[in-house]
Amino acid sequence: MQSVQEVEKHVPVREGDYGERVATVEPGGVEYIALKERHGKPIDLFWTWLSPNL
Repeated sequence: MQSVQEVEKHVPVREGDYGERVATVEPGGVEYIALKERHGKPIDLFWTWLSPNL
C-alpha cells in the first residue's frame, strides 16, 4: 500500500484556487486533490445527510 506522499508524487494535482471566496464554482474535476487543498470534516455534512431522513 502506498502512502499519501507517494501517491501525490505520481498523480497530477489539479490546478485551481478557492482563495478566500465563499461561493465559487469547483475549479477541479475528478482529479486527485492534494491534502493541503482539502478542507472540511465529515461532521460538516451532518445536516446534508440528516435532512432527507426528517
